[in-house]
Amino acid sequence: MRHERPERGATIVEYALLVALFALGTLAAVEFLQDTAEKKTQQSADAISTRTIPEAPVDGGGGGGGGGGGGGDATTTSTTTSTTSTTSTTLPPTPTTEAPSPQTVNASWTSTSRSTSGTNWRASAELRVRNDLGDPVRGAVVTVRVQTRRGTGSWTNRDTLQATTGSAGSLTFLSGWYPRSGSSRADQVRFTVLSVSAPGLDYVSGSIAVTVDRP
Repeated sequence: MRHERPERGATIVEYALLVALFALGTLAAVEFLQDTAEKKTQQSADAISTRTIPEAPVDGGGGGGGGGGGGGDATTTSTTTSTTSTTSTTLPPTPTTEAPSPQTVNASWTSTSRSTSGTNWRASAELRVRNDLGDPVRGAVVTVRVQTRRGTGSWTNRDTLQATTGSAGSLTFLSGWYPRSGSSRADQVRFTVLSVSAPGLDYVSGSIAVTVDRP
């Protein structure tokens, strides 16, 4: 006759093994979840650190949005260059009028006089030298011929005189002494300009003469 083995309950050791297996499974699950969470956290941190934050526009413009999230404050330096422009006005040249230069010189007798000494007399005549602008010519060399005449006879050459004008452009010529009576008397004295020499000027008056009568 077959005897059935009586059923027995789980022992304390078996329960301990079950608890140990459950604890190991739970610990492995916790370790796996912890590793996964750390990887996710590191990926998020790497993504944030490598993210490019757009620079704020240089012109400012007011808007600029509040974007940039957690980025630091962006400092924008604006440089303003001031340019000073100088405008120069070129005026037309002022026409200059040059004073005309004298070209010629002329002479003219201005006065005559007579003087006596005993039975003799002499004549004098003043000459003025000017340029074509009417200015006195200084340093002009004037050559004059002196002649005498008795009655209505012919003129007799007496002397050739030469003198130089002063600052006033004038000079006086004197004749010699001549008798006032007798056959050798001189009734008239004539002064004739032969030449006038002035630097850079041409003499144009010709042979001008002046006559002085006996007193």
